[in-house]
Amino acid sequence: MAHLSVLVARGAECGPGCPAPPVVHLGDVPGGAPLSRSGEFVARSVAMDLGAEPELRTLYGRQGPVRLTTSLTDAEVPPPATMLPHVMHGLGLVETGVVAVNGVTHRTVVLSSVHDVATLQEAEECTASEEHRQVQAMIASYRA
Repeated sequence: MAHLSVLVARGAECGPGCPAPPVVHLGDVPGGAPLSRSGEFVARSVAMDLGAEPELRTLYGRQGPVRLTTSLTDAEVPPPATMLPHVMHGLGLVETGVVAVNGVTHRTVVLSSVHDVATLQEAEECTASEEHRQVQAMIASYRA
């Protein structure tokens, strides 16, 4: 249903000419409580259509032309117009009080759900489903 990662460090590598196709913002649901480090967050849904880019679909292992991603995202970050195909999620920061090897006491949290579908219309229809509302509610209920 969803994936949670808590990371000491996070990077998103992308070389010269890296594509950042457009995304469609399909709504936000406010988080129930601020995160201990980064504050207010939302469960944000975005969709990216790679129907005209079969080589990118293959490169990034897409099962369908359109990817619908719902993820924990900093509430102060506006919905993006474009995204990297391999980083279609937001993130949050939580304070642990434990010093990591890189000297920080916070951790990066990635909490996301991904669905590959055939069309943008199908992605929009997915966002109206009870399953999608449950995913949004689960992400919005995260506390740390």
